[in-house]
Amino acid sequence: MATEQDNIITLEGSSEMIGEYLRYAVNSILFQRGIYPAQEFETSERYGVPLYLSKNDGVKRFFDAILPNIEEWCCKRCIESVMLVLYNVRTKEVVERWDFNIKYELEGSQQENVPPGESGTQQMVSHKPVQKIRSEIRGVMRQIASSIAFLPLLDFPCTFDVLIRKSGAMPQKWNETGSIDVSNPQTVHMRQFSTGIHQMATSVTYSLQHDN
Repeated sequence: MATEQDNIITLEGSSEMIGEYLRYAVNSILFQRGIYPAQEFETSERYGVPLYLSKNDGVKRFFDAILPNIEEWCCKRCIESVMLVLYNVRTKEVVERWDFNIKYELEGSQQENVPPGESGTQQMVSHKPVQKIRSEIRGVMRQIASSIAFLPLLDFPCTFDVLIRKSGAMPQKWNETGSIDVSNPQTVHMRQFSTGIHQMATSVTYSLQHDN
Protein backbone atom coordinates (compact mmCIF):
# COMPACT_ATOMS: atom_id res chain seq x y z
CA MET A 1 0.00 0.00 0.00
CA ALA A 2 1.29 3.45 -0.93
CA THR A 3 -0.43 6.76 -0.25
CA GLU A 4 0.51 10.22 -1.39
CA GLN A 5 -0.71 11.66 1.91
CA ASP A 6 1.77 10.00 4.21
CA ASN A 7 4.18 8.50 1.65
CA ILE A 8 4.25 5.12 3.38
CA ILE A 9 5.22 2.49 0.84
CA THR A 10 5.10 -1.13 1.96
CA LEU A 11 7.05 -3.99 0.40
CA GLU A 12 3.83 -5.04 -1.36
CA GLY A 13 3.18 -1.52 -2.60
CA SER A 14 6.72 -1.20 -3.89
CA SER A 15 6.37 -4.54 -5.71
CA GLU A 16 3.15 -3.30 -7.33
CA MET A 17 5.01 -0.20 -8.53
CA ILE A 18 7.64 -2.44 -10.14
CA GLY A 19 4.93 -4.51 -11.84
CA GLU A 20 3.12 -1.42 -13.11
CA TYR A 21 6.35 0.06 -14.47
CA LEU A 22 7.13 -3.19 -16.32
CA ARG A 23 3.64 -3.33 -17.86
CA TYR A 24 3.89 0.21 -19.23
CA ALA A 25 7.57 0.01 -20.17
CA VAL A 26 7.33 -3.28 -22.08
CA ASN A 27 4.10 -2.30 -23.86
CA SER A 28 5.65 1.03 -24.85
CA ILE A 29 8.72 -0.76 -26.21
CA LEU A 30 6.52 -3.12 -28.25
CA PHE A 31 4.86 -0.01 -29.71
CA GLN A 32 8.07 1.95 -30.31
CA ARG A 33 9.79 -1.01 -31.98
CA GLY A 34 6.82 -1.83 -34.22
CA ILE A 35 6.36 -5.38 -32.95
CA TYR A 36 2.61 -4.93 -33.45
CA PRO A 37 0.76 -2.41 -35.68
CA ALA A 38 0.25 1.01 -34.11
CA GLN A 39 -3.53 0.68 -34.37
CA GLU A 40 -3.40 -2.24 -31.92
CA PHE A 41 -2.34 0.10 -29.11
CA GLU A 42 -4.23 2.61 -27.04
CA THR A 43 -2.72 5.70 -25.43
CA SER A 44 -2.72 5.91 -21.65
CA GLU A 45 -1.58 8.89 -19.58
CA ARG A 46 0.65 7.71 -16.75
CA TYR A 47 3.54 9.29 -14.82
CA GLY A 48 2.75 12.54 -16.63
CA VAL A 49 3.60 11.20 -20.09
CA PRO A 50 1.55 9.46 -22.82
CA LEU A 51 2.27 5.75 -22.86
CA TYR A 52 0.99 2.83 -24.90
CA LEU A 53 -0.85 -0.35 -23.95
CA SER A 54 -1.56 -3.17 -26.37
CA LYS A 55 -5.21 -3.95 -27.14
CA ASN A 56 -4.21 -7.41 -28.40
CA ASP A 57 -6.01 -9.99 -26.27
CA GLY A 58 -3.09 -12.41 -26.35
CA VAL A 59 -0.61 -9.76 -25.21
CA LYS A 60 -2.97 -8.60 -22.44
CA ARG A 61 -3.45 -12.16 -21.19
CA PHE A 62 0.31 -12.71 -21.27
CA PHE A 63 1.02 -9.76 -19.00
CA ASP A 64 -1.96 -10.46 -16.74
CA ALA A 65 -0.46 -13.92 -16.17
CA ILE A 66 3.20 -13.00 -15.71
CA LEU A 67 3.09 -9.75 -13.72
CA PRO A 68 1.47 -11.19 -10.54
CA ASN A 69 4.36 -13.68 -10.38
CA ILE A 70 6.91 -10.91 -10.78
CA GLU A 71 5.28 -8.84 -8.02
CA GLU A 72 5.19 -11.88 -5.72
CA TRP A 73 8.89 -12.57 -6.33
CA CYS A 74 9.69 -8.90 -5.67
CA CYS A 75 7.97 -9.29 -2.30
CA LYS A 76 10.04 -12.38 -1.62
CA ARG A 77 13.17 -10.53 -2.78
CA CYS A 78 14.20 -13.41 -5.04
CA ILE A 79 13.85 -11.97 -8.55
CA GLU A 80 17.01 -10.60 -10.15
CA SER A 81 15.96 -9.41 -13.58
CA VAL A 82 13.26 -9.37 -16.21
CA MET A 83 14.30 -9.47 -19.86
CA LEU A 84 12.30 -8.43 -22.89
CA VAL A 85 13.86 -10.23 -25.87
CA LEU A 86 13.06 -9.32 -29.48
CA TYR A 87 13.62 -12.03 -32.10
CA ASN A 88 13.80 -11.96 -35.88
CA VAL A 89 10.86 -14.17 -36.87
CA ARG A 90 12.62 -15.51 -39.95
CA THR A 91 16.04 -16.31 -38.50
CA LYS A 92 15.14 -16.70 -34.77
CA GLU A 93 18.11 -14.45 -34.05
CA VAL A 94 18.04 -12.23 -30.95
CA VAL A 95 18.16 -8.69 -32.34
CA GLU A 96 17.46 -6.71 -29.16
CA ARG A 97 17.34 -7.30 -25.41
CA TRP A 98 15.91 -5.00 -22.78
CA ASP A 99 17.15 -5.73 -19.26
CA PHE A 100 15.20 -4.67 -16.18
CA ASN A 101 17.52 -5.41 -13.27
CA ILE A 102 16.09 -5.32 -9.76
CA LYS A 103 18.08 -4.68 -6.61
CA TYR A 104 16.86 -4.58 -3.03
CA GLU A 105 17.68 -1.52 -1.01
CA LEU A 106 18.31 -1.65 2.72
CA GLU A 107 19.04 2.02 3.28
CA GLY A 108 15.94 4.20 3.39
CA SER A 109 13.66 1.31 4.36
CA GLN A 110 12.78 0.23 7.83
CA GLN A 111 10.52 -2.09 9.79
CA GLU A 112 7.30 -0.56 11.14
CA ASN A 113 3.86 -1.56 12.34
CA VAL A 114 1.74 -0.71 9.33
CA PRO A 115 -2.01 -1.38 9.22
CA PRO A 116 -3.88 -3.37 8.02
CA GLY A 117 -1.30 -5.93 9.12
CA GLU A 118 -1.83 -7.97 12.22
CA SER A 119 -1.18 -6.27 15.51
CA GLY A 120 2.53 -6.17 16.22
CA THR A 121 3.47 -7.33 12.73
CA GLN A 122 6.53 -5.56 11.39
CA GLN A 123 6.60 -4.65 7.70
CA MET A 124 9.35 -3.16 5.55
CA VAL A 125 8.36 0.34 4.50
CA SER A 126 9.79 3.31 2.64
CA HIS A 127 8.95 6.97 3.19
CA LYS A 128 10.23 8.15 -0.18
CA PRO A 129 7.72 10.64 -1.64
CA VAL A 130 5.47 8.98 -4.20
CA GLN A 131 5.67 12.01 -6.49
CA LYS A 132 9.48 11.74 -6.53
CA ILE A 133 9.26 8.07 -7.50
CA ARG A 134 6.84 8.88 -10.31
CA SER A 135 9.12 11.68 -11.48
CA GLU A 136 12.03 9.23 -11.67
CA ILE A 137 9.91 6.72 -13.60
CA ARG A 138 8.78 9.51 -15.95
CA GLY A 139 12.43 10.21 -16.77
CA VAL A 140 13.00 6.55 -17.69
CA MET A 141 9.83 6.42 -19.80
CA ARG A 142 10.95 9.48 -21.73
CA GLN A 143 14.30 7.81 -22.44
CA ILE A 144 12.51 4.67 -23.66
CA ALA A 145 10.38 6.82 -25.99
CA SER A 146 13.45 8.64 -27.34
CA SER A 147 15.39 5.39 -27.92
CA ILE A 148 13.84 5.21 -31.38
CA ALA A 149 16.37 7.89 -32.35
CA PHE A 150 19.39 5.59 -31.94
CA LEU A 151 18.06 2.04 -32.16
CA PRO A 152 18.37 0.33 -35.57
CA LEU A 153 15.27 0.07 -37.72
CA LEU A 154 13.67 -3.36 -37.40
CA ASP A 155 12.57 -3.70 -41.02
CA PHE A 156 11.75 -7.39 -40.71
CA PRO A 157 9.05 -9.25 -38.72
CA CYS A 158 9.88 -9.62 -35.04
CA THR A 159 8.33 -11.35 -32.08
CA PHE A 160 9.09 -11.12 -28.37
CA ASP A 161 9.39 -13.08 -25.16
CA VAL A 162 9.77 -12.11 -21.51
CA LEU A 163 12.34 -14.06 -19.52
CA ILE A 164 13.03 -14.13 -15.80
CA ARG A 165 16.15 -14.59 -13.70
CA LYS A 166 15.52 -15.40 -10.06
CA SER A 167 16.92 -17.38 -7.16
CA GLY A 168 15.16 -20.54 -6.07
CA ALA A 169 12.91 -22.87 -8.02
CA MET A 170 10.82 -21.73 -10.96
CA PRO A 171 7.11 -22.63 -11.15
CA GLN A 172 6.06 -25.59 -13.26
CA LYS A 173 5.84 -24.83 -17.01
CA TRP A 174 8.52 -22.14 -16.59
CA ASN A 175 11.94 -22.69 -18.09
CA GLU A 176 15.20 -21.50 -16.59
CA THR A 177 16.76 -18.61 -18.50
CA GLY A 178 20.20 -19.14 -19.91
CA SER A 179 22.43 -16.69 -21.74
CA ILE A 180 20.60 -14.46 -24.22
CA ASP A 181 23.34 -13.11 -26.47
CA VAL A 182 23.07 -10.35 -29.04
CA SER A 183 25.64 -10.45 -31.85
CA ASN A 184 27.95 -7.44 -32.18
CA PRO A 185 26.26 -5.84 -29.15
CA GLN A 186 25.95 -2.22 -28.11
CA THR A 187 24.39 -1.42 -24.72
CA VAL A 188 22.72 1.82 -23.61
CA HIS A 189 21.82 2.32 -19.97
CA MET A 190 18.73 4.28 -19.02
CA ARG A 191 18.19 6.20 -15.81
CA GLN A 192 17.43 4.25 -12.65
CA PHE A 193 14.54 4.72 -10.29
CA SER A 194 14.03 3.65 -6.71
CA THR A 195 11.04 3.15 -4.43
CA GLY A 196 13.25 3.12 -1.35
CA ILE A 197 12.76 -0.67 -1.22
CA HIS A 198 13.40 -1.76 -4.80
CA GLN A 199 15.81 -0.23 -7.30
CA MET A 200 15.18 -0.69 -11.02
CA ALA A 201 17.92 -0.32 -13.64
CA THR A 202 16.85 -0.44 -17.30
CA SER A 203 19.14 -0.97 -20.31
CA VAL A 204 18.87 -2.00 -23.93
CA THR A 205 21.36 -4.11 -25.88
CA TYR A 206 21.05 -4.15 -29.66
CA SER A 207 22.97 -5.54 -32.60
CA LEU A 208 25.11 -3.07 -34.51
CA GLN A 209 25.01 -5.24 -37.61
CA HIS A 210 21.47 -4.03 -38.29
CA ASP A 211 22.47 -0.37 -38.03
CA ASN A 212 22.04 1.63 -41.20
